[in-house]
Amino acid sequence: MKTKTLFYMALMAVMTTLAACSQDDDMQQDAAPKATPIEFEITDGGYGGDEATRAKEEGYYTRFEATDECGLYIVNGSTLEAENVKLTASEVNGELTWKTETPISINHNVGYSCFLYYPYQDEMTDKIDVNKTGEDTDFFENLISGWTVKPNQKEHDNYTASDLMTAKGTATYDGTTLKLSFKLAHRMALAEIVAPVEVSFTSNSYKPYKAENFKYRFIVNPGKMADGKYIKGVIGEKHFTINSTKLNALEKGQYKTFKVGSSYYVDHKEGENTDTYHVYDYKGLMAWAAAGGNYSCKLEADITMPELKDGETSNWTPLEIAPYCTFDGTGHTITGLVVNNQTTDYAGFIANNHGTVKNLTLNSANVTGKLYVGGVVGMNYNDGTIENCCVTGKSAITSRNNAGGVVGSNSGKILACHVAKECSVKGNPAGGIAGENQNGGTVTGCYALCSLNGKESGSPLGGIIGEFSSGSLTACYNGSDHKGVGNGDDPTIKVDGTEGKTWNDAMKGMNKALTDAGYTDYHYEANGNSQTEPLILVKKQ
Repeated sequence: MKTKTLFYMALMAVMTTLAACSQDDDMQQDAAPKATPIEFEITDGGYGGDEATRAKEEGYYTRFEATDECGLYIVNGSTLEAENVKLTASEVNGELTWKTETPISINHNVGYSCFLYYPYQDEMTDKIDVNKTGEDTDFFENLISGWTVKPNQKEHDNYTASDLMTAKGTATYDGTTLKLSFKLAHRMALAEIVAPVEVSFTSNSYKPYKAENFKYRFIVNPGKMADGKYIKGVIGEKHFTINSTKLNALEKGQYKTFKVGSSYYVDHKEGENTDTYHVYDYKGLMAWAAAGGNYSCKLEADITMPELKDGETSNWTPLEIAPYCTFDGTGHTITGLVVNNQTTDYAGFIANNHGTVKNLTLNSANVTGKLYVGGVVGMNYNDGTIENCCVTGKSAITSRNNAGGVVGSNSGKILACHVAKECSVKGNPAGGIAGENQNGGTVTGCYALCSLNGKESGSPLGGIIGEFSSGSLTACYNGSDHKGVGNGDDPTIKVDGTEGKTWNDAMKGMNKALTDAGYTDYHYEANGNSQTEPLILVKKQ
């Protein structure tokens, strides 16, 4: 199983109450108190660690809602200035606001230690230590160690009531407002159960909360789950068990996905034209392919293709995907793809694309074919789109005819794709991005550095396009040893390190072109000092 970063209950909300008092601005000890606003800023640090970004885990957060309650402590030395003050969330003009039930009075020029926890508890006797104010885990040590999760979290209230979070805050005063800021950290762990179909959980087991179709979640206090207890469910006629040993082995502040019943699951969202396969490994990928090209696919993990056995020449058979289908790599990588399709046309990870292929990296791919051969797609038709796909590592794309690092022949749209320096493309013609561009195909914001070789003497070779007959190339940058287009005019830009032709210039030029084209999901950023891939696509925040 793979431990992943999770953003869960993640929301930044700014809250104001006119309940606190402080001294006059001149800080005279005998000055009369006056009302001072307190502004609370509460964020959730999320399950995970320093690598956590909401961009990676968009589907894994729940927002705080009206009526949610936190408990506030403010300590001056070892004196409690505010003890278990309840902050209650309410919605005001579409925004979440937190207020105290009764006014609190504190002095804004004192170095307070501020602590917050969620969810609020009426009884907090012996659960905090005013002499331990270094970290919130010290201050709330007894609360955390003695926390009990609900065994039945099927209901959302029980689920959130089990999810203990704490934080030590910071206090700042701008002359008008005292601002208390908290970044809550999860003190429990989260077990996520993913299944290919709906699950029935047995009556004598822990009951998870159904977060969405085929996904269930259960808050765990690692090391505190009772021996002999378990999460037990039924899929069809098959039973599965996640016992207390596995639950107790989870790490606090992290979550772990337990895949049960399959290497994939299938769901259907209202408004979409087809089901989507959510794929976790090679077996799941093969299950999607076996269902045909009339289903969408979404990678939920990196996939390593199996090594070839004796007598095998391929580990993948390319398929055609329909106009209403999307293959979304979600930023994941497929490593070790091998396609040897020398007797028929169209070779690549996808043979013919009428839909959308996006957010996919192919690493160390080896694709060989007869006609229209690309690393990602063999033929991209006028109704097909390829975006944010890259070919990296020592990948080799070879064809007797049209060969391209990304696509063999393009008459559709290609945006924000690149091919790394270690890759090689061989064909007649051969191009770093596409072997040929025809029938009005567009290529926007792409770059390539790969080596190019002609299958025959005089084969057109282009750093971006091997043979160009019609369409448009916008802000495409060529880092190969060849010109950008193998035949005719060359509208691409050669990166040679001179003014206006550096990778920094390329980054700016491609990002502008992609924005102008309405592509706002990702943008290029510099990749350190990498000569293999000087720029990488990063999801916009």
